[in-house]
Order: sequence, then C-alpha cells, then structure tokens
Amino acid sequence: MTSTEIRGSTSPGAKTEPVLDVPGEGVVRVLVVDDAEANRELFGLFLARERAEVILASSGEEALEAYDARRPDCLFLDLRMPGMDGIEVAMEIRRREARGGRKTFIAGMSGGDAGTDRMCSEAAGMDCFLQKPVTARQIQEVLSCCVRSGCPLSEELSRAPSRGSNPLLQGVHLGSMLDLLRGNWDLLKMAVENRFLPQIRRDLEELQRLVEMGDLERAERVAHKMKGNLGYFGKNAAVLLAEKVRFSCESGDLREVKQYLQAFGGRCFSLMEIFASPHWEDAFTPQGEYRGGVRT
Repeated sequence: MTSTEIRGSTSPGAKTEPVLDVPGEGVVRVLVVDDAEANRELFGLFLARERAEVILASSGEEALEAYDARRPDCLFLDLRMPGMDGIEVAMEIRRREARGGRKTFIAGMSGGDAGTDRMCSEAAGMDCFLQKPVTARQIQEVLSCCVRSGCPLSEELSRAPSRGSNPLLQGVHLGSMLDLLRGNWDLLKMAVENRFLPQIRRDLEELQRLVEMGDLERAERVAHKMKGNLGYFGKNAAVLLAEKVRFSCESGDLREVKQYLQAFGGRCFSLMEIFASPHWEDAFTPQGEYRGGVRT
C-alpha cells in the first residue's frame, strides 16, 4: 500500500477557511502517519477543510518514503504502529535532516501511557506530544506553530525542548557520576571507559541473545539493569528505550520487544560513540552536560 494525497478543497456552499501558508512556499504540506484507517480518514478530512495539502501513510516505512518524496512541513506521527513505529521514524527523519535541509515539525501521538510516550517523543526529537484522542484545537495549534516560526505551543501540547544539534543524544549528562566522584574527571574517565561502557556492551549482547531465545523473563532483568547503568548518563534516548524493552518483556510481547530492542541497540551505540575519542571530555561542560563537538 502506498501513501495517498488529499488536496485541500471545499464543497459548494461550504464555509471557506483561510489557507495555511508556509512563508514563501505556499500551502502547508502535512503528512499524517497512523496504522488505523479511521484515524487517517478523520485527519485527512479535517486537514482538507483547513486547506492543507495532506499526505496519508499507514506505516513507518510508508512515512519515510513520503518524507523523502514530498518533504512535509508538518508531520502527525502515531507512536504505536506494527513494524517501524513512530519513535524510530522520528529518529530516522532527524538523522536525515542532520545532513541538511529544512526541519519538519513532528507531533507525536499515542493513546498509551502519556508519561512514558511523552518522554520517548522528546528523546526521539519530536517537537510535541499529543494524547489521543486528538482534538481539532490541538491540530490547529500545531499547524499554527508549524506555519509561524516562533509561535509558542500551549503547555498542554508539551513541546519538547531543543538541546544540542543531534536529537539522538539529547539528555546525555554525566552530572550524577561527577557528583559521586566529587567532580574528579580523571576518575570519571576511568569509570566510563573501564567499567560502564564494557558493561553496557556485554549486557546488550546478553539482552539480544536472550530475546532471540525467547527468554523474556531473564531479558527483562537485563533490560532493567541496563536502564539503571544508562541512567548515569542522564535521561537520554537509551534510558527511555530500555524501559520500553523492559516493559515489553514484562508484557510478554515478543514482537514488540524485538521492535524496541532494535531501536534501543542503535541508541546505545550512538551513546557509546561519544566516548570513542581519547578526548571525549571536551564534548561536555564542566558540570557534565553533553554539548557536542570533540577533537579526535
């Protein structure tokens, strides 16, 4: 199934709505990604009435195809989809944007646990999170923020803060380890390089092995342990996805476990890459916050 497009239009006698314009580029282009057909249709009908150019996709794979082909201004993205979920889609889009080009405004959506899904949305680099069922006012406010740069979202929409140039590394912070080591960076380097990173690699290999065996009970314990160790690196994407893996193991949903494990492994490797340089400490502030940029 391929993504479909709906041009904004009005029926005879219908009230004409103001056209949403992107400065210098014409009508706003919106990509809606949801595996539920009814949700896509509702969004499509509403957005067409708003005179937006609408593209609909039913899966993460379709979403990336549509993103590459049309480069939408705004994306409403369901977090919980079979196969590639919304978290993976958002991370991949941010990765592609890092190569250059205009940033797409991404609004994550979910009917699940709002606290966990909001944190995952932030870690994936999304601009805001919407709890389902999404209201017309929320959609209009997201569109307004997309069209008029600098327009603040209401507190209710929980816009994700922008920290650093790489959304995959947002939230990386060594402050808790620094506190325990009384600010001694030499001891910190030894702890990170000789204790924490080797342990994370071993645990990730063990977690992947247990999941392949279908032993979710032991996999849950390893994921819980990894979440604790990764927590010393701040509230980053790896920590949040570790909890997703742990919860999926607890629920006994092997398909979901494998889905999150793939994303979790990638985030672990992204985190470990920070420390590949012998001078990785240059990428952190004296207080331990990751700021990016390191000499090799």
